[in-house]
Amino acid sequence: MIADWILAALAAEGLGVAAFRAVTGRGPKHFYATLGAGGALLIAWRASESGASFALVGAALAAAGAFNVLDLAARWREPPAEPRIAHASIRLRASRRQAPEINQPSEM
Repeated sequence: MIADWILAALAAEGLGVAAFRAVTGRGPKHFYATLGAGGALLIAWRASESGASFALVGAALAAAGAFNVLDLAARWREPPAEPRIAHASIRLRASRRQAPEINQPSEM
């Protein structure tokens, strides 16, 4: 079934990102909750296609919802992008002030 292949790819992606982050120290910080939500949705899909009980499908969907809440909470704590943009804008304005003006009339 296709859900099995997607789950395997999701697991490989999680292991690859975790290994990359362990080696380089770079990479996404909060990807476990995102992977968990996707995995839980795939499990719910797989369970519903195989004729599993409604309780199992509901539990998998509830787990996906819980992972989404964890992901949202982790992202909510991150600083917004606005300060980074503001700092870049300040640096750009400062560099423009330091550069000589090209269109100024020369004094004679």
